[in-house]
Amino acid sequence: MDRQALAQARGALAQGRYPLVVAPEGATNNLPGEMAPLEPGVAQLAFWAAEDLEKANDERPLVVLPIGIHYSWRHPNWIALEARLACLERHLGISSPDAGPDNPETSSRDRLIQIGMNLLKALEQLERLKPDPAQTFSERIDAYRRHGLAKAETHFGLRAVGNLQERCRRIEQAAWDRIYREGVDQLPPLERSLADWEAREADLQLTRMRLVEHFTSVSGHYISDRPDFDRFAEMLLLVEEAIGWIEDKPWKGQPSLGPQRVEVQLGRALPVRPRLNQYRSNRREAMQVFMQDLEQALVALMPDAFRTMTTDAGEL
Repeated sequence: MDRQALAQARGALAQGRYPLVVAPEGATNNLPGEMAPLEPGVAQLAFWAAEDLEKANDERPLVVLPIGIHYSWRHPNWIALEARLACLERHLGISSPDAGPDNPETSSRDRLIQIGMNLLKALEQLERLKPDPAQTFSERIDAYRRHGLAKAETHFGLRAVGNLQERCRRIEQAAWDRIYREGVDQLPPLERSLADWEAREADLQLTRMRLVEHFTSVSGHYISDRPDFDRFAEMLLLVEEAIGWIEDKPWKGQPSLGPQRVEVQLGRALPVRPRLNQYRSNRREAMQVFMQDLEQALVALMPDAFRTMTTDAGEL
């Protein structure tokens, strides 16, 4: 735990000169239509700051304001999407089916599913996994996630406790402790070489964790639930980035899918100070209730519930 960073965040909140922006999911998942589990740190920081304000006899209100950020493509460019899909298919050795110009949604969905299955097969082969033929795509990708994390945790001697995000953060910290060691310049040559070796192995496990984290919110039904251009493009970018990580070189996706627009919406503010009494009597329960309220507020800001802005001021 980075106590210095926590102290700085707490001080910034209590000082109150500027708002503090926190990403409660802990990491981006590249899919605006799926929300990863929330981390409780935002609630803890809010309660700490509320206590600090009371101790200082500062009566200013303190609120957590949910913010929804939604990216989308301004004009569906099915020709560019088809070209990018064809490039992925060639790269993975998949025969490209005949495009369906009259129904690009169905054609793109089927091709993305096939690409996803081939990528998953490659990852399973990398991890020496033998999936059950009766398993669904979502079950197989969940098995891959659990196996990848367990392998990295075993390497670092970590316990497999907590949710996926918490496990990823512990693996990340363990890798950084080995990659960014202090005092390596004072080590004898052999020990320095071993430290470099350990750092390279840690970096490999960190990449394994990143791949798992990259697929945190891939459920197997994202593009089937709502087969539209935005979701196809989001999944396409996710797959391209994953291949770039595996091959250790950025994937250059061409042609461009076109300009995007961003919509920002403010949710219902959640006052913190009225919750302090509950926090003092039962911290665990107060944190849980606060995070449940925050999750509901954020879900209301997701694309399916998003009220589309009509002004051009939100376009990029």
